[in-house]
Amino acid sequence: MGISACMIAKNEEKSIDSCLKSIVDVVDEIILNDEEVEVKKRERNLKILNLVDEDKRDGMYYFHLGAEYTRVNDHDTASKIFIKGYEIADKSEPYFTQLSQRLVDSLFSNNQYKECIQYCDEILKQFVNFKCIYFTRAASYLQIRNYNNALSNLRVYDYLHDKPAKYPVVRHDELNNIKGLINALEKEVSSKY
Repeated sequence: MGISACMIAKNEEKSIDSCLKSIVDVVDEIILNDEEVEVKKRERNLKILNLVDEDKRDGMYYFHLGAEYTRVNDHDTASKIFIKGYEIADKSEPYFTQLSQRLVDSLFSNNQYKECIQYCDEILKQFVNFKCIYFTRAASYLQIRNYNNALSNLRVYDYLHDKPAKYPVVRHDELNNIKGLINALEKEVSSKY
């Protein structure tokens, strides 16, 4: 078993060389993450993607372009791009469900909850058991304080939890206490009546 050195650097081009030389003889591998390099890679990817001729841009193109804007936390631009990709994509393509998930996640991240719900509704007409869409729709309903609809979507998500998934899965239940959230919403809804 070897020894690895892991380093995270930012704007260290002047001193990184001497630092690496000081450890090169005592480690088996060096893993370096330079934030500036990552930013430059993202910028490069966006430039390359924007060079594609307009007539060659398909749903997959917009999926990748939107993903790059998501990586730089530009959810407004990413949402617009994902919407364009969603509108022109062939719904039978394997990437379409991932594009759909990215679209609603981007809208949610951009606080566009009502639009997010509209797209969730549309997606669920075609992909009835797409459980992560139910979670995103529930979270959007929570943000606009529509607790009844949030609760019903969380119940569907919870019901689908152990069912085999045909679509991309984000394990929201590992990040959230779904049962606890359902119980809290049930109390909230029942207290209003």
